[in-house]
Amino acid sequence: MSDEEQHKNKAALSPQEAAGLLRRLAEQLEKGVLLLDGQQVRMDHALVLEQALKAEEGGLSYRLKLKYKSAAEAASQAPAPPEAPSPAAGGQAPSFKGLKKALSGPFKQIQATLAQGGLPAASLARGLLATCQELLTLPQAGGQGFQELAQQARLLLEAVEQGDAAQAGQATQAMGRLKSVCHAARK
Repeated sequence: MSDEEQHKNKAALSPQEAAGLLRRLAEQLEKGVLLLDGQQVRMDHALVLEQALKAEEGGLSYRLKLKYKSAAEAASQAPAPPEAPSPAAGGQAPSFKGLKKALSGPFKQIQATLAQGGLPAASLARGLLATCQELLTLPQAGGQGFQELAQQARLLLEAVEQGDAAQAGQATQAMGRLKSVCHAARK
């Protein structure tokens, strides 16, 4: 399926029909192969899940979006480590709160992937490490806990790149404990 090719489907379903559709989708995802319009897409790493609920005229709108790129494509398009915006370019320096929030989403995705027995995408682990390293540049993130958090993010990335889910799980658990310690120290 090319990048320009797009398949959309819109149908009115009862709650029971929607549940059946989601169950079939879940079965396909568990098998690692998604079928759409007669085409198969092999799912060889984690998906990014986006959900949105908003009020619309006459009801509510619930959107569920799963984003996927092949492992090879995700690795080749891995985001560069975030750079601090240059004040001369009119950018603002990153805030502690903003970086903490940027850390939360990928961390939860990694935890969920590991909990399901998968291995997170290396690009996700790289982004997490880059955020931890950027946190260390802020005066509010002084202290050993933040340095250990970045070290565990480094170990997580190494484990993911080596395909070691057990080591990735250990690093993620350590990061979870350290995040709590760092957060408590900031209060």
